[in-house]
Amino acid sequence: MNIVEDILEKMDPDKRIALINAAMKEFGLNSFEKASTNVIVREAGISKGLLYHYFNNKQAIYDYMVDFWLNRTMKDVLDHVDFENGDLLGRIAGVTEYKIRLFMRYPGIIDFTKGFYANKTFDELKLIADELAPNFYQRFYQENVDFSLFRQGVDIQKALNITQWTVEKFAEGMIAVWQSTGKLDVDGLKAELDQYLDMLKATFYK
Repeated sequence: MNIVEDILEKMDPDKRIALINAAMKEFGLNSFEKASTNVIVREAGISKGLLYHYFNNKQAIYDYMVDFWLNRTMKDVLDHVDFENGDLLGRIAGVTEYKIRLFMRYPGIIDFTKGFYANKTFDELKLIADELAPNFYQRFYQENVDFSLFRQGVDIQKALNITQWTVEKFAEGMIAVWQSTGKLDVDGLKAELDQYLDMLKATFYK
């Protein structure tokens, strides 16, 4: 845990979550130069003095948000993967469920992710991921995966692409519902996601 994280742990949990969401949203919707700390404190419902009690300047705020985002969306993802289970499609769906719960707690991550990805190539993102979680993509898509589950003749890469697109679109829909209504039946959405997964398995698996 870094020094800022250690200090923030002493902050009121609701205020901490509000601050993280407000900062991520502001940095996600704007460039670093245009992002406003005034907007952040207003959206977070805290004073500017309190903000600068935890951070020296705007750069420190941004650096913390990047670190927080990377840990939650990459490093922590691996902690939610059952590497003993060789079912790769199930692995993808499981991570999607984790991310839906994450986005419900930190909706600001959605805007921050879009902004962070906007000006970076896949190779740049892969390098960032590998620095934080070495061999992230290789581990996720290859470690202990039972490729014999796939039907003969199935293009595995295309099957993975279709699965990824399906679960990501599903997740986007669920997040949109939650943002508009403030309600989401997590158990119900898991059951629905499992139905999509069963259809995909019936198509691609033996």
